[in-house]
Amino acid sequence: MLQVPQKELRRINCIFNRFQNQLGGGEGTVGIYGTVTTTGVAAILVALRGIPTGHVDIPSCLTDIGSGLGCPLLLAIDFDEAFGIEIDPAKCLKAKAFIPRCYKELTARNLINYRREKIRPTVCADVQNILKLPFCTHVYSFWEGFNEENKRDVGKLLRRSPYVVGIAIVQRACREPDVPAFFLRNFKEATLKGICL
Repeated sequence: MLQVPQKELRRINCIFNRFQNQLGGGEGTVGIYGTVTTTGVAAILVALRGIPTGHVDIPSCLTDIGSGLGCPLLLAIDFDEAFGIEIDPAKCLKAKAFIPRCYKELTARNLINYRREKIRPTVCADVQNILKLPFCTHVYSFWEGFNEENKRDVGKLLRRSPYVVGIAIVQRACREPDVPAFFLRNFKEATLKGICL
């Protein structure tokens, strides 16, 4: 797995912050805005990509549920494809500008090296209204602000997605007993490999 050096992650974070500020911040009109450090996201994605797709003919595809502006998508250097799902129309519009601007700057500075087409356009929809998840193998989701109904909807969606092999759920405040309980309720056939608190 490709590991982005710490020094480069700091430079990437500065670019993310600059373009986010130019767009008026990461906030939107629905839900709350939360973020994880660039270093934290990169480490999560490396660990997530360590879970094989199970077949050499299946490309890896990262889906970020609650993708906001799309920072994790830009850091998905080890995946063949990536796309986000976002409920907030304001964040979807910002992502439409943010991702190409950041991509252009990051490639110009040799901080990333992959084709732009690998990041598909953000799907602007409530997961409750998505009947089937577009093809993906790995899922990242920052759950700050997700209520129990949102979490159940994500669980239903992922259960109907036959190629998903890895899920990373990120949340600031999480009591350890809640995590296995959630997985048992929503992913009965899944195996919980570990919890990082």
